[in-house]
Amino acid sequence: MTTPVPIPILPYDEHISKAMKLIEDLGKAGIEKLEEAMSVLLYRLSKLLCAAEAPTANVTDLLSQDLEACLNKFPDLKVDEASLRQALSLLEQVLRYAGWYAVDRVLMRTRVEFTDTIVAHQNRTRSQGKKIYSSWGRPLPFRPLFCALGTFAWAFPVLPGMTKYEALPNEDSILYDGGDDKPQPQGKVNYQRSFATLLDACDYQLGHWKAHFKSEPSFDAGGNPLMSDPPHRPKRKGNCYWRKDGGSISPDIVIVKSRNQPPTLKNVTHVVDMKFGSDGLSFKQSQTYPNMFGADNFYVLYFPEDCNAGEPEERTKPQPDWVKRLIAILILLLTKRLGPGRMPVPVPAG
Repeated sequence: MTTPVPIPILPYDEHISKAMKLIEDLGKAGIEKLEEAMSVLLYRLSKLLCAAEAPTANVTDLLSQDLEACLNKFPDLKVDEASLRQALSLLEQVLRYAGWYAVDRVLMRTRVEFTDTIVAHQNRTRSQGKKIYSSWGRPLPFRPLFCALGTFAWAFPVLPGMTKYEALPNEDSILYDGGDDKPQPQGKVNYQRSFATLLDACDYQLGHWKAHFKSEPSFDAGGNPLMSDPPHRPKRKGNCYWRKDGGSISPDIVIVKSRNQPPTLKNVTHVVDMKFGSDGLSFKQSQTYPNMFGADNFYVLYFPEDCNAGEPEERTKPQPDWVKRLIAILILLLTKRLGPGRMPVPVPAG
């Protein structure tokens, strides 16, 4: 099977070669099974990380324990156990790498010249840079990490129908007291939920929500962050990222100067809104975020365009979804070989 991969692979790396052979043997059907299994794991992980009582075990242990309970609780689970175990192993790898990357950047004090290796190749005069608040051509700490997790979320979104694995029946449709009812679109794949969960898992792994970035934090109208226990953990309502206090503001990502302090307005250095595919910035978002955090601090990361060095129209025709998943897996395998802090630039097709 010949697949265009945007990163050169060294043929003498025995481990990478064996892993690639294993993936090739899976074929299209095997990778599609892996997608369904990954969707189940990411959906359950989003619930575990949003639980009222904060978890304390590492992410892999959390999911392993939950997986055992899930297999017992949902005997009609259509995903076979082997695919779930394979997905768990892959998810563990990407979160382990993300943790290495984030720690490496903590030691470097998140200096932009070390944390954004993509921006140097982006010409701000090109059309992508003319989009309102686009991150194209603007230094953004942790951009390679956001792009890597975006690649993974693009390849392995949360699929429709995952609500059957709820901890509480119909939880996502409940209007919680004092909160906004913001149901996610039904019958559509959800890239944002996958990305938010992965980023939150990275934050959780670094000292229980002590990373330099926060996923889906909420702020009241005065700009005060709404936190819970432990104090670095963004507040969640009803075991869900999407339930918010009425009138609150919730950007996709905030980056803080001091990771040992809550994300107050003085501590926040960058606010990022993640847009997948053709999704665009709403008028309300274009007004609210710059007004609260400052226009110079607000970035929209259009994925995958703002993770590339060329223009969208310069890319080849879109790849099939299963090829995107294969490319995402290969990127993860390569980062394992390269080691912590050496992130190749992902260039997902389509």
